[in-house]
Amino acid sequence: MAKKLCKSFHSTPDSMRKRIIIDRILRINQAHLHGYLGREGDPLMTSNIDMKTAGYGVLLLRLSLGILFLAHAGIKYFVFTPAGTEHFFASLGLPGWFGIFVMIWEFAAGIALIVGIWPRLAALLIAPDLIGAILMVHIHNGFLFTAKGGGWEYPAFWTIALVALALIGDGPYTLLPTLNRKIT
Repeated sequence: MAKKLCKSFHSTPDSMRKRIIIDRILRINQAHLHGYLGREGDPLMTSNIDMKTAGYGVLLLRLSLGILFLAHAGIKYFVFTPAGTEHFFASLGLPGWFGIFVMIWEFAAGIALIVGIWPRLAALLIAPDLIGAILMVHIHNGFLFTAKGGGWEYPAFWTIALVALALIGDGPYTLLPTLNRKIT
């Protein structure tokens, strides 16, 4: 079928080929203007997604983000110690207790992402933690994370991954799925 369509496309005159291409572009633009893109079942949005394995990709993303947050909270607790974390946050001009709050927040987000307790919401709620890390600590060190003090490259990518998870969905093996209202 695809060979037949391709063959018929190439056997048409140039003016007709141009018209077919323009027609396809106009249909895509009309769909975009009328808000059809991104809706469930839209072939323009799902044609390149392997639906048999997409859920496992979401699960892998969710688990890796959760493990990273457990490690991040663990560094604050075991390496810097709670007192050291409080002191560091105070040196940034923030209340020292906020460092303990962030440590608990990261630990809770890591657990929520790993076991699947409202993963989309957990991803959105922990993203400001990384935005704060970028603005308060890493932005002055340049872009690359290999720079002295660590640049903002890694926390920015981590934030984008969290937002992507929130947009994609909870994924399989979720203990408490995020409430999901479908837009009709």
